[in-house]
Formats: sequence, C-alpha cells, structure tokens
Amino acid sequence: MSKARKSLPLAFSFARFASTCVSCNEPLRQGDGIALPVNVQDRLRSTKTKAQWAHARCMTQQQSKMISQLTEHDRNGYAKRTNRVAATSGKRQVTTAQRKYAEPKPNKKIPASDGSNYTNTKEANKPSFKGYEPGSAYSIREGKILALVGNFCARGIRIDRSKVEDYMASGDCSEPMKSIHRNMIQDRVHPDFAVTDLTGRISFKKPNLGSLPKDLVKNERSVVIAEPGHVLFTADLAGIDARVVAALSQDLEYLGQFTDDRDIHLEMARIIFGDDTRRSDAKAIVHGINFGMGASKIGELAGMSDSEAKILMCKMGEQFPFWAAWRIEIAKDARLNGMLVNDFGLTVPVDRAKAHTQAASRLVQSTARDIFMDGLLRMDAAGLSRFIRLSMHDEVLMSVPEERFTELARRTKDCMEITWAPRGAKHSVDITVRISHPAKNWADTQKAKERGSDHARTAH
Repeated sequence: MSKARKSLPLAFSFARFASTCVSCNEPLRQGDGIALPVNVQDRLRSTKTKAQWAHARCMTQQQSKMISQLTEHDRNGYAKRTNRVAATSGKRQVTTAQRKYAEPKPNKKIPASDGSNYTNTKEANKPSFKGYEPGSAYSIREGKILALVGNFCARGIRIDRSKVEDYMASGDCSEPMKSIHRNMIQDRVHPDFAVTDLTGRISFKKPNLGSLPKDLVKNERSVVIAEPGHVLFTADLAGIDARVVAALSQDLEYLGQFTDDRDIHLEMARIIFGDDTRRSDAKAIVHGINFGMGASKIGELAGMSDSEAKILMCKMGEQFPFWAAWRIEIAKDARLNGMLVNDFGLTVPVDRAKAHTQAASRLVQSTARDIFMDGLLRMDAAGLSRFIRLSMHDEVLMSVPEERFTELARRTKDCMEITWAPRGAKHSVDITVRISHPAKNWADTQKAKERGSDHARTAH
C-alpha cells in the first residue's frame, strides 16, 4: 500500500460550539475532541459548502476501517497478480517464525549407504501414535504392566528418615536424595511414573530412586530399607542388551559367548584385550559398537587412539560377521522406513538421518524392556508382585520375609528366566537372572551381587 493512501487527512482540535457529530449524530459538547471528517475534501468538492465536524474518536474508528479496507484491497490485488490465495482479514496472520516451526521444511537429501537418496523430514520421523494400536494385544498387555507398576508405587518404598536427615544436614548429597527428602510421607516415598521413552521404558520421578548413585563411598542407596521383618534383594537380567543383540543377529559365534552362563563382558575382555581385568572397558566398547558409536568415542572410552579403535571394530566384525551384517541391515531398514517394529509388536520411531546410531539401540532396548516386563507379569501371575518395591530398566528390588528369602529368590528367578528367540529364528539365547545376597538396605545388596548370583544358583 502506498504512503499516499496511509496519510489520510485527520485534524484534531478543541472548540466551543453547538453542533452534531457527522458519524454518530450525537451532540458535540464543550471539551470534546473534534475533528474534520476524513472525507472532507470530497464533501467540499461535491457540496461546495463548509465541512461539518465530528468526534475525534468517531473519525479515528472510521479512518482505521478505511485503512483496513484499503489494505485488504491491496492484498487481494497482489494475490491476483501472483496467482495466490489471499488471506482473509478476519483471520490472524501467521508470522514468518510461526510458519517456520509449524511447517518444517525437509532437509537436504542425504546419500544412504546403498547409494540411494532419501529426504529426511523431522515430522516424518515422529509418529503421532504410542507405538501400538489401541485395543491391540500389545495395548492390553501394556495396560496390565502399568497397573502392576502403579500398584507397587502406591504401596511405596520404605525410607530411613534419620539417614536422609543426616545426608541433608551434611550438605553433600545428590539431587535424588533431595527429592526423597521433599517427597517423603512419614517413612515412605510413592514415586510418580510414566512411559516417556520411545523404547517404552518406564521413568520414575518424585523421586527417581534409580538415579541414586551406586557409589559405595557415599552409600546413598542405604536410605532404602526393607519392611519390618523383611530383607531386600535384587534380581537383574544379566547382560540383557548383549543377549538380545546375539539373538536378533543370529550370529552363532556371538551366541556362543553366553553358553554355560558365562559373563559376556569378561569374555569380550579376553577376546579384545586378552586381559580379564579390563571387563568394564570391554562392556563400554561392546555397547558402544552395538549402538553405532564412532571410533573416536570408543577410543576415548577404552583409552586408545582412533586408529586402534578402528582396528578393534574391524576385529569385532571379523570375529562376529553375522552380527556386523545385522547392524548394517537394520540401519538400512530404519533409514528407509523411519521406524522399526520389535518382536513384541511395538513400533519404535527412528530418525532417518541418525539411523546408524539409533536403529540398533532403540530396537534392542525396546526388546529388552518387553522381555523384562514379561518377567514382571509372570511374577504377578505367581503372586510375587506384592513383594516388588521398585523396578529399573532390567532390575527389580524385592522386600521379602527373611525366613522365606531362599524360596522367594528361587521363584523370582524361575519367573524371570527364559530361553528367548525372535519369531522365525532358529537359534535362541538364555536370559539369565542374577540374585543378590539379602540385606536390610539397598546399598548392601549391591556390595556382593556377584556372590549373590552364586548363592542364587546354589539355591536354585
């Protein structure tokens, strides 16, 4: 719209005289703001008489209306010249920033590993559904899981209030400890929970006891205590992620690492480093390679150079060829489809641009989560769910009568352990459970978990 159209004549003044407003026909009173009509030039030309006066407020409204009409006229004219649809004046105009975030543009085409091209759109990688259809078998199963988790959260976890007060008084405690202090009701906490992770994992807050440090120096997990007359013990799925990878890849050499209840990370330390003492390094490397970590990051974790890390990755590929081929295959599927479906029926979204790192991790973690939750459902069917106090990704914390520990540890182990294989696969893997020693607080169960595993095998 031109500047000439915007500069409409509008004069404001104050006067004392008796007259009537041209616009609203109400009398002009002493002290009213008055103005010439906005069409004063047309009136002078057509009538050759003096212009009448009006309220300033009326003329301001009339001027705004005319500007709006002229603006719409200009908008329609521009739309007609450029073959566009003009926006109606009644709707609020969308700003450039709003349009940018409401309608994200597709990224540039990125070449795939097979030489083809694909277009990565952010919204295309984020399905609006939960990963399963309402009313499906997976949905019904998920409802049972959430009800089970809700029950033990409602029961609450017993806390040693005096220890919490001591940690708070020291001023050197973790954020989870502060959250426990804020959310204690008498001697218990009742965490909130929700499924917030794309892999279906359940997260807890207010407080998140799973994030209490495992550091045995500060010993913060000792604030979680057993019920009166009870003992605590933990049951966790040993090396569940690595076992799921072995089953999904169907690599016989990889599957062979789990025979005779061997420690996969200890076996990998022997294969990679030839040194049993580097178990923790081997564990970090195995998880890193499985989940698409690069050579530089793996070298940083293992304390080696990038070239040494690359040699190590090549060595892993040569040692486990079917495993290496499986990683490439699922990354390709995820890049093409933007999602993967695990063996239980959960659809897991994957960012196509990050398929190399996300495909294996999300598929494996979602599958491990469902295997673990199946174990909890079997415990519920066996009448053991009333002893559950907390569950983490692959671990459950139990509070049981002290005299019944051996019996209930064996039953827990029986419910959680299975032999699992993906649908249509020829080879399976044993999902084994480690049972800790009984203790009066959570920290003490962590101190001898390996010895507890031996104890549980003897009891079994």
